[in-house]
Parts: sequence; C-alpha cells; structure tokens
Amino acid sequence: MKGLLSLGPVAVFGLAGGSEEPPAQAGIEVWRTSRDPALGRRIELAIGSSEWPEGHPSDAYYSPEVVRELEEIVRTFEPDLVVLEVLWTHHYIDPLAKQGMPIVLDAHNVEGPLAIDMAAAAPGGREARLRRASLAERLVKIESAAFERADQIWVPSERDAQLTAYRYGTTAPIEVVPNALDVDSYAGPPAGDGEPLRATDPTVVLTARFGYPPNAIAARFLVEEVLPRLWERLPSARLQLVGSDPTGFVRAAAAKEPRIEVTGPVPEVAPFLARAFAVAVPLFQGGGTRLKVLEAFAAGTPVVATRKAVEGLDLMEGTHFVVAESADEFAAALEALWTDQARATEIAARARRLVRERYSREVVCRCVASAIRRLEASARVSVSGGQA
Repeated sequence: MKGLLSLGPVAVFGLAGGSEEPPAQAGIEVWRTSRDPALGRRIELAIGSSEWPEGHPSDAYYSPEVVRELEEIVRTFEPDLVVLEVLWTHHYIDPLAKQGMPIVLDAHNVEGPLAIDMAAAAPGGREARLRRASLAERLVKIESAAFERADQIWVPSERDAQLTAYRYGTTAPIEVVPNALDVDSYAGPPAGDGEPLRATDPTVVLTARFGYPPNAIAARFLVEEVLPRLWERLPSARLQLVGSDPTGFVRAAAAKEPRIEVTGPVPEVAPFLARAFAVAVPLFQGGGTRLKVLEAFAAGTPVVATRKAVEGLDLMEGTHFVVAESADEFAAALEALWTDQARATEIAARARRLVRERYSREVVCRCVASAIRRLEASARVSVSGGQA
C-alpha cells in the first residue's frame, strides 16, 4: 500500500469482509467493500474446496454486482492502473482492462504448479486424487490465461519469478515484490510487562492457518513425530499451535496432553513468538514466501525448518535458521537451541537483520514503486503523479 501511495492517491475495494472505516492514512481516497450480500458466503464456501466437477472455486469470487461497482469507481476515481490481489480475482481482469487501464496482478503464489504438487500428495482414494488433479489442471489454464492478460505480474520471490517464466512463458513483465513486514511490531512486550520475554519452559511454536492442508500436515507431524522424541530429551518442552482452523486431531491431542496448547485464532502472533524459544516449521508442501518464517525472524525467535519451508528465501543454513528434515533432526535441533542459547541468539540476530534488510515495509515499498516505474517506462502506462 505504501508503495502505491508514494505514487499518488489510492482507491481500495474489497470483495467481502474488512473494516468499514479506512485506515488513518493520507492518500486513501476510496475505501469500499462490495455491496453484494451473498459474495462473502460464496467465497467462504469455495475456499479449499475440491468438489468442483466443472469450473473452479475462483468462480465464486465473481459477481456482476462487483463489476458494476468497479466500473463506478473507475468513472469517479479515474485511476491510472489497477492492482488485482491474488489469482482468485482473475475474472475482473477483462472488465477492468476494457476501461482502458493496465492491470497488475499481485500473485501471492504460482498457484497452478503448487496445486498439481498438492493434488499428487493429497490423502484419499483414487477418485479423490483424480478430482483434485483435474481441478489443478483447470487452475493451470486459468493462471496461464490470467498471466497473459495482465500487463505486469508481481510474485513474492525470485524462485517464483523463474517458475512463472518457465512454466507459462508469459510475455507480461514479472516483478519480485516480497511480502512485507512491520518488523518493529514483532519485537514483543517490553521486559517487566507482566510476563517474561522468553518462556522459562522450552516452548516451541508453530503459527499458521491450519485449514490450509500443508499447515495441518506440519502440525500433525510435530504432534505425532517430533514431540515424543523431543520429550525424551526435554520432558518439560511445550508446543503451541497458534492460528485459525485447528484440526480435530490437534484439538484432541491438546485435550489429552497439557504440554500441547491449541490457541485458535489470535489477534496478534507476536506475543507468542516473543515468548517462545524456537519456531518449528516442518513444511513439506506449499508455495509462496514463507510469512510464518519471516514473522519468527522479525520477532527474534530462532527457526528450525525444512528446506521446503524456506523455499524462495535467500537464507544460509546454520546462519539464519537450522535445517531439519526428519523428526529426529527436529528434536535434536530444538534441544541444541535450548541448551546453547548463545548460538540460538546469534542465529536469531542474523535472521532479524536479514528480514529488516529485505522484507521490511520500507524495502517492499521501494520494490512496488520501482515495479510501477518500470511499467511506466515500458510505454504501457503513465502513472507519474497518478492514481491507483
């Protein structure tokens, strides 16, 4: 948002949910959510669904009412370009392009190849896997078409940029715009604020939206495989699973074992990260920039993770994080961090410097502004002093 605001006034339109009141930030001239009363529920039902014999769950994001509302905003606000966030908004590329403005697609993941990988690894019988594979192939076609229709594509990492170019051969310029963090907001509570800055027990945290299958698999792996091995080494170790949509499996595990805590949704993850001695991220599937890893870095909490969990981040093993690929390796790495706190502090400090240098809001703001300037230089659009 700051990157866009640095170029001129901004209009923000949401499909569903969100605050009715705009943030107190100069330059936001329009702040609206769709008036379609059924759209939010349709989107909610579509998220994560694999039961689509035809079309794709992203079809639920389309609404003729939204098209009319967007056309109204275009007439009154007169933007110089439009940034559509995430692939699921692809149905709005053509209606907005007809208004004569260039379209930037902010793709948080390269969704098609990711969906194919996840479909191949998903549990269930042959029929369920075939349904998921068919849905993934449809998503590849959707993504390919969307990338061709956009005037510029934003992806969160250099790896995603290379994958986009290789998989789709798109002619639209691809720009790397990493996920941004307000690094200082993850510093945690000040000392003496009622609770210790770090837990006195060896508390391990995983923050995630557990309705996302790769995160659910990671949580189960920690509970079933890592914790028994860690308890052999550190009997007082605790696991906090912090985030929305916890599975029935982890809730049942927490009900039986007091050393496991499942918080459900929380307003802020920073306090949990600040009081943990380590963050464990046993991710084996998924894509995009690993926000949960960057949040831990910003909080100054050491991270033990699979290589998949840090894919797309330019990190050095043993310097910015500790790598582990098996349950035994996770347990050994976590014990080592607890017993050698000087090393843990060094790793966390280096990781925090990296996230400030590459993923702070200030850095990403410059990435956004530079990407739009390059779009302007390509002669597709002129946004100097314009609006978005």
